[in-house]
Amino acid sequence: MKFLPEEVEGTITANNIKGSLVPSYPIKSSLENFIVHSRPISKDKKISTFCPFCESSGHWPQQCNSVTDISALVQKLKATNRYFLCTNRGHVQKNCFRKEIYCCSKCRKKHHVSICKTPTNEQSAWQTLSSANTQQYYAQNGITGRFIAPRAAW
Repeated sequence: MKFLPEEVEGTITANNIKGSLVPSYPIKSSLENFIVHSRPISKDKKISTFCPFCESSGHWPQQCNSVTDISALVQKLKATNRYFLCTNRGHVQKNCFRKEIYCCSKCRKKHHVSICKTPTNEQSAWQTLSSANTQQYYAQNGITGRFIAPRAAW
């Protein structure tokens, strides 16, 4: 095995003398040698938006205005055999590769944000304000008793 480096060196020297080209490979750092891409990286690829609720492209599911009732959205996902987290068709939680990294941005649970029943901060603020206004009205008009404050419609 001691002769191998000398043999390689001799072959390279002989090829240089003959004028044949020795292929040169870019020298990479040891870290770069371990980077492996499972598919080619393409920066030109544009992600196409698709809404499973109105079945049209051009907007994301959370931006859909055609169906606003959450129970109707859930029924639509069930009817079209779509997973509640990624809204993709034909698979369940155990087969979804997004289940480990995705969650609802409102409540952090494992469903898509478009079907979340947790009110947004804006809705919560409206509920608090509405409740405070109702209590103030009752106090100003001498109405006593226990009342339930109105809830915001989801």
